[in-house]
Amino acid sequence: MARKRGNIMGSKPAQDPMDQLESARMSITTDTQIRWDDRSVKPSWDYIFWLSLLVMACVLWFPYLTIITTSIVLAIMLFLPSIQRYLELRTLSDIDWYEVPQPDVDFEKKEKSLLSQGAGDEKHIIALNMKKAQSNLQGDLGKLLRGLDTSHGFLLLVDLFPIESSHIVKDGVVTGPIERYLDYLSSSQRKAYFHKRGGVWQSQLYFVGHSRTDLEARLIEGQFKGSVPDGGLKRIKEEDLSHRLKQWDLCGGFPSFFATGDELSNWLVQLPSELGPEVGSNVPGEFIAPIRSRSDDYPLGVVVNPETLKTGPSVGLMHSDLERGLLLCGGDWRDRKHVLSVLIDHILAKGKRILLVTVNEDMLGLAGLRPEGMVLTLGKDLVLNPVDSDGIPRAKFVSELLLSLETIAGTNLSPAADFEIALSRVVSLGNGTLADIVIDSEHEALQDGSTTQQSIRISKASALALDAIKRLHQGSGAKAFYGTQTVSMNRLTSQSLAVVLLTIGAFDLDMFAMDLMSLKLSGLPPDPNLVIIIDTPEHLNVAKTAFRYTKRGILSERIARAFVKRGPLVLSTKNPSALEWDTSDVLGSCIALRMRESADIANISDILSLNVVSGGIHSKARQSSRESSFLRVMDRGYALMTHEQAKTCMPIKIAPPPELRTVSNEGVDLLTRSESLGDAYLESSDRPTTLIEQIGGRDSEAVKEVLRLLTRYEPLTEESVKRFLIAKGGADVDVEAILSRLENASMILRGHEIHTGVSYKNYRITMKGSMALRNAEVVSSEG
Repeated sequence: MARKRGNIMGSKPAQDPMDQLESARMSITTDTQIRWDDRSVKPSWDYIFWLSLLVMACVLWFPYLTIITTSIVLAIMLFLPSIQRYLELRTLSDIDWYEVPQPDVDFEKKEKSLLSQGAGDEKHIIALNMKKAQSNLQGDLGKLLRGLDTSHGFLLLVDLFPIESSHIVKDGVVTGPIERYLDYLSSSQRKAYFHKRGGVWQSQLYFVGHSRTDLEARLIEGQFKGSVPDGGLKRIKEEDLSHRLKQWDLCGGFPSFFATGDELSNWLVQLPSELGPEVGSNVPGEFIAPIRSRSDDYPLGVVVNPETLKTGPSVGLMHSDLERGLLLCGGDWRDRKHVLSVLIDHILAKGKRILLVTVNEDMLGLAGLRPEGMVLTLGKDLVLNPVDSDGIPRAKFVSELLLSLETIAGTNLSPAADFEIALSRVVSLGNGTLADIVIDSEHEALQDGSTTQQSIRISKASALALDAIKRLHQGSGAKAFYGTQTVSMNRLTSQSLAVVLLTIGAFDLDMFAMDLMSLKLSGLPPDPNLVIIIDTPEHLNVAKTAFRYTKRGILSERIARAFVKRGPLVLSTKNPSALEWDTSDVLGSCIALRMRESADIANISDILSLNVVSGGIHSKARQSSRESSFLRVMDRGYALMTHEQAKTCMPIKIAPPPELRTVSNEGVDLLTRSESLGDAYLESSDRPTTLIEQIGGRDSEAVKEVLRLLTRYEPLTEESVKRFLIAKGGADVDVEAILSRLENASMILRGHEIHTGVSYKNYRITMKGSMALRNAEVVSSEG
């Protein structure tokens, strides 16, 4: 039985549908772009026709009037130059003239360019304009900026004049299908069609390039045509260009062409996107933007083109950039030393002072930038006393010192309340040492008025804190931290150039030394003339220590903010990813050298604004491979720099380092010796120093006031003394510290009194205190 064969496409229709088509139909989507047959703007023949018709009518109907009008016009044209010359001479006859050796601006024709003289340096000028635009506009501004040597500047002028879309339909300058589609649209639909494409513009294009030599000027034409490959580009002749520049009329008399706003935007107006395929594989797209030059206080080098390595204008930093904080990262110590030497040399030339704190011995040579530069080594030339607050408010100093001691104690010291009290008491003395930190529970109980003689056990955290103090007092840190501080921070920062080496040998001791030094320096009064440079700040390195020191991030942010609030700051580190994000946000400028680790590149790319976004505002940000490759392959001596006034990241070539002299430490002995003598003897050798001035220091007047109060009213509690001083205008005085100093000097005695079951500490003046007060008043009256 034979099987019936079927059609796999289904049953055949009764009639072929192609035979039913009466005529061809056309469908065009709303996204259709305009395709031009001829972009040239042609003169309107309507005006010419009507003008010719009017002239012929006048000649036929009014021949005499035409002859008279023509004669008058010819006479005016004949005598107009003479009349104009006469009026000019009459106007200028009353003005005093003097002869100049040469005109302000003069132009001279060369073989392929126009030489401009008189306005700055000599410039060879070449100009191009678009005589007739092609149907497809090719090229873009991004290629032009990368391919053109812009060291002497150039002018790109796009003249735009909006026109009605009806001209496009009337003149027939678009292709047939587009013209038929536009005829099919209504007036409002046609306006919406062109509005979506940026409107229709009557445009003119001019390019004027400047160069230093005639040979470079000849290359500009090829460079521009290579960037914008349009056959309608023609060079303006030198005579015509000279005349136009003298008349300040560059645009008049040239033909125009049609273009939509969308075409002009993609062609010459906007820069291409960062992910453009024409950008080199190792060059971030942000580098194609022009760099605005400014007069920098501290020039570091010159701008460099990453693709051609051609150098551009000088670039550097303003002093305000340092006041907002500068991050120098990447490279090895040689690269960072190179940048620091150039920066420090310019800072010193401006009359500023430099204090460099480092843990790297290789950085000590920077002190040789000036003959007066000195090097101080912790444990040899410098002793840092942890209980000497250097003028910082006691409450703030003790709280942050407790955080720093956690590095050595290896635990959280928040529960160590009794240790904090003992530490605060020693800090209040002003001349105490680590040996004075003692927790005597029985003695404290008796002094507070307790009648029980039982021993009070200290907490585990306090015991660990005392062990840390013992290590600083008697252990490996004794040579660096035990004893009176050899140089105060005020005297150290008064030097023109000082380099401090903080290295002991143990990692935790080095971190504590950096913490303590940073704490003392950040507490200095604001001084815009003092630039502090922290090299290799391991105490701010959160990534390596977060697993052990949980509060390291909080402390590092506090230190950075205090430094920036004090004045100019430079942080120099190898790994920017090791810094806390909050710490990096404090700094306003950045210089990035070559990097290798992906974490560092990801971190610094965000700081340098090199991260790209793939789409809209809600799209996911991602890392472009070109930024990471460029940061990895930068040669030595090159860097990326950004500051708050820069819109884009700048690739720069660092200037050669200055010569470093041999460091002589003769000034260190004089500095430490003068510190031991005391500021009072140095400033005025004939001024007598009283016992109260030795004890009170800068709070001597407050000490005298307390002794006067105790002379009149005794005994007085601590709260009573504080209220008396506040009433006399001493609200900022640390009363507890003053009372501790006087008690330690045996000028007052501490007792207690009980009221309604509550024990209060009170104070009485001793005979020694009365005699010291009388001596101070006598000296004050004689002075």
